[in-house]
Amino acid sequence: MSLKLMENIPTIPRPSKTCLVFFDFLRTFDWHIAEIHPGDSGTLEFSIPQVNSDDFFPVRVSFASEALYSGLHVESVLSQSGEALEFSAEHVMIAEEFTIG
Repeated sequence: MSLKLMENIPTIPRPSKTCLVFFDFLRTFDWHIAEIHPGDSGTLEFSIPQVNSDDFFPVRVSFASEALYSGLHVESVLSQSGEALEFSAEHVMIAEEFTIG
């Protein structure tokens, strides 16, 4: 299944040892990527001298999608007597684990 991911926000902890005056009030570096379409690829690179790369973990990523990975959806809701009921449904997709390898 191909998913379009929206409102993508990779969040990387800002090491406390950094001396970035402009970013001093921020605890994280957040990038906002409006949409990622199936087949898209890219790289996010930055460097801060004299900082251990382990200080940039854990990386958190949040996103939204209009579809579930499983492709499941509710077609109808029936009462016990078989009458079709009006309903609304909200799809929520949550990742249990995100691994950077």
